[in-house]
Amino acid sequence: MTIEIRDERFRTVVGDDVALERLATGFIFTEGPVWHPYEKHLTFSDMPGDHMRRWTAAGGVKTFRKPSNKANGNTYDRAGRLLYLRARHEPGHAHRTRRHRSRCWRLTTGTRSSTAPTTSS
Repeated sequence: MTIEIRDERFRTVVGDDVALERLATGFIFTEGPVWHPYEKHLTFSDMPGDHMRRWTAAGGVKTFRKPSNKANGNTYDRAGRLLYLRARHEPGHAHRTRRHRSRCWRLTTGTRSSTAPTTSS
């Protein structure tokens, strides 16, 4: 596999000896990868598959949350909590939820065992 670096600033992040490694296969469409720098795991979403997965060097890829309510857009807040967008299902409709000033949006925070929605400002 050939790697093309289009912006030299990339080298300051990954160095000159860049190698790509396929971690797993069999997903529908992955997105929202986020690395936890202290716990050393990669969390990512397979939104069409309604599945969140987590990779560790020791354990490989395992289910983190299924169903995931079509979660994606993963990131961490300053306290280290996983934040993500998720679908809110209503009969005949699916909506995305995220933090926004509008009353129809909310921030959803995730923990290892549950999701705890908070109200938006």
